Amino acid sequence: MHDQEKGPQMLDAQTAEEKTPEEKLRAATEYVERAKVEQVIPVEQQCIDGRTESSDLLSADDKKEVMLRPAGAAGWSLILLALGYTPDLAYRSVFDFLQTKNMRYGWHTDDYSQHDNHDDSVVGSSTSHRSISLKGKHKESFVLINTSKQWGILPSVEGVSAFVYDQGLDDELLAEFVKWFNSSKYAEAQELNLDAVINVRNMQDTATLRLLAFDKDVYSVDFDEVGTPTLSLQFKVEQHSQDELTKITSEKQQGVTGCGHLQRAINYCKAYGVNQNDVTTLYQLIQAETAASITYN
Repeated sequence: MHDQEKGPQMLDAQTAEEKTPEEKLRAATEYVERAKVEQVIPVEQQCIDGRTESSDLLSADDKKEVMLRPAGAAGWSLILLALGYTPDLAYRSVFDFLQTKNMRYGWHTDDYSQHDNHDDSVVGSSTSHRSISLKGKHKESFVLINTSKQWGILPSVEGVSAFVYDQGLDDELLAEFVKWFNSSKYAEAQELNLDAVINVRNMQDTATLRLLAFDKDVYSVDFDEVGTPTLSLQFKVEQHSQDELTKITSEKQQGVTGCGHLQRAINYCKAYGVNQNDVTTLYQLIQAETAASITYN
């Protein structure tokens, strides 16, 4: 089990606990001021993980060209699994849509999740896929929900890190995806409903927060046209009770995937509304397609 799932693991936890809500809000605002960067049209999706290197998110002219959302593009495929679609359709429909937007299928591996069946050749990029490797333990101080489409926030600056979710971009792109899906060959299986997609996304995001970011403050972040941020405390992430953990925990399968997010969906599949075997199959497909695209390119 990952450290963050054993109990609250905050940097300088005692000091953080002693801060007033106003002081914590001020610290989060100061972080956003240092970490803000101009957002351009995204070329891929990557995870909200605070371990992500800024160099993996920035263009040559230092503008943020990656959209951050839980598990990257793999997170969208995870939503489709929960809605009853097959792993093959959950992967291929997302991939095909992203290609129409000139976006790569972005996802990540974790050094702590890698195992004998994990193929290191999947770490890299091609014109159609990109996998980055995240290393070390989580040390994020708070969660930032960014509503802006013009301004981005880097997940790590000057030794401080945060979970950063580009929800404004995710909302917009998800709506486009649903519209595209329902006019594509994939709708023959079953049409998508945007409200259902958003509900499942929110359910899975909540599961991730409660497993990975419990006891952390969640702030919404709005920017004005010149990039001045306004933060608002939304809530503090609650930890699962032992009874809740018992209900959502499946038999733990160590080393099934090289992606910590998908591994968590396997181990807590009831919280994510998915089938363990489907997530494993999805991971194997993503890994194989990524490796093939890197080799081909």
